[in-house]
Amino acid sequence: MEATSTFLSATDFSQGARDAVRRAALLAAEQSGRVELVHVVSGSSLRRLGGLLGLPADIQARMTDEARSMLESLATDIMREIGVEPGFHVRTGTPVDEILDASADADMLVLGAHGASGLSDHILGTTAERLVRKSPGPVLVTNAPPRGPYEHALVPVALGPSPLPVLQLAMSVASSADITIFHASSVPYEARLHYAGVAGEEIDRLRAEARRQALSEIDALVEGAGDTTRLFRRSVEHGGAAQLILQKATELQVDLIVMGKQGESTLEKMLLGSVTRHVLSGATCDVLVVGGQPTEAGV
Repeated sequence: MEATSTFLSATDFSQGARDAVRRAALLAAEQSGRVELVHVVSGSSLRRLGGLLGLPADIQARMTDEARSMLESLATDIMREIGVEPGFHVRTGTPVDEILDASADADMLVLGAHGASGLSDHILGTTAERLVRKSPGPVLVTNAPPRGPYEHALVPVALGPSPLPVLQLAMSVASSADITIFHASSVPYEARLHYAGVAGEEIDRLRAEARRQALSEIDALVEGAGDTTRLFRRSVEHGGAAQLILQKATELQVDLIVMGKQGESTLEKMLLGSVTRHVLSGATCDVLVVGGQPTEAGV
């Protein structure tokens, strides 16, 4: 990520969204970048409000002006606290469409997970889920108030198509953090091998070989990153990816997970890869989702 990076933070003025704005500003300060704030006044809500009797004729203009005033106040707070002067914009329309349009020229979209329309326990149907799914660029979903630069990052990787862009973005966003590269290993059709009568010792051998291959590919990934000064940890465990990622994040007390956006089939684009969805809904730390990963096998 270049020094001129632009971080766009969409806010609904909830506490979770304010935390996301502060994280965006911190990242901009770390990288000598810019931060932009956007608030979308729902066009459909305004139309419904305008149809109610007894309200002033200029209620829509008043609400837009109020949002602009709140953004200006938030920008002033950020400038005072972090030393970065945000730009800010009020838009009217469908929130998801307007935020995506506003983020077209940004390098990263930053959202609060627990805003007024943030992630639910299962995240389906929410504004945040749709933004993560539809955005072609990286989306950072924040879960906690920022307490400074990231210190411990977890990067779950799939083997096969190169996960190097995911690792490189993690290295940029968590520039001073130690990074653990993690792979959830599995043996293809392992359950069927059991049913087919393959001996347990042979399955254990296959698991060990899968682990060896994973560690070898992770070593090659670290070498490809080209940074010999960073602390990289390597971890490979056998089991389901989503659960293991969340367990590893808790075990290591990471403050950031960086992972590819899983699923590139038409159906998966309509939803989200199951691993990504599970991690987003279960993580207590920030999660950065990077687009363009073609498979979720072995994340």
